[in-house]
Amino acid sequence: MPADELFMLHQARRKPIRREAFALAEPELCRAIWLKPYEPRFKEHLARALFMQGRRAEARAWVQRVLDGQPDSPSAQEILALLDEAQSPRDAK
Repeated sequence: MPADELFMLHQARRKPIRREAFALAEPELCRAIWLKPYEPRFKEHLARALFMQGRRAEARAWVQRVLDGQPDSPSAQEILALLDEAQSPRDAK
């Protein structure tokens, strides 16, 4: 897929998140990941959407997938910091 098409797909996936429609964004992001499984940005956006829905364990798993491939990813590290900051005793179990 050419870079401009990838950019347009990336932008299309971000719009629902900007509108804070995180539950609506989730299936679109999953589809984007299915289409481009090696694109970390889609995984990061899915992690953020899951985090905003209170699904922290799932969000952490997606962030870890990004960090496994790109340990220095600033956006994945940012999401991980949010998850660590928001972790409650219930989430630690």
